[in-house]
Amino acid sequence: MVRPKEREAVAKLLDEPADSLNVMAANIIITIDKMRADRTDWYVLVHDPGVCLHLHGPYITKHKAEVAVKNGSVYAASPGATCTIMQLMKEQELDSEA
Repeated sequence: MVRPKEREAVAKLLDEPADSLNVMAANIIITIDKMRADRTDWYVLVHDPGVCLHLHGPYITKHKAEVAVKNGSVYAASPGATCTIMQLMKEQELDSEA
């Protein structure tokens, strides 16, 4: 999913002068990689007893994850399954807790 800020960043780069199309393409890829590494995505973790854990996502917002659960996009194979909506911790966050 493309976020508005990501789209705006690419549009800005397309308007800026560049030495070549290859340079422009590289700048776009680097910018998007950095923006996506910094963003917080949401996931649905399903505990399916007797089967396994399922991780669904990423979802752009917590609300989108909730909608996926409600509309049946996220499902389990066995009765009694439960789920939680969560964000995964980044490596830097884990290092700061040590």
